[in-house]
Amino acid sequence: MNMMEKYSLVIDAHHGAQIVGESVWGALRGLETFSQMVVNSGPNEFMVNTGKLEDWPRFSHRGIK
Repeated sequence: MNMMEKYSLVIDAHHGAQIVGESVWGALRGLETFSQMVVNSGPNEFMVNTGKLEDWPRFSHRGIK
């Protein structure tokens, strides 16, 4: 409970990708979001959508309290 899962993700065509998490859990959530930005564009070919976002959980816990 009360884990800091907040993170920011910046993907830029010229500078690459950067994930900043307030804890290891934030970094893991950022990696999951990054994986969702990867698109298969052909055989053995992938593209990564660019963008900038900040995300955090709506509630301070997961599940039923």
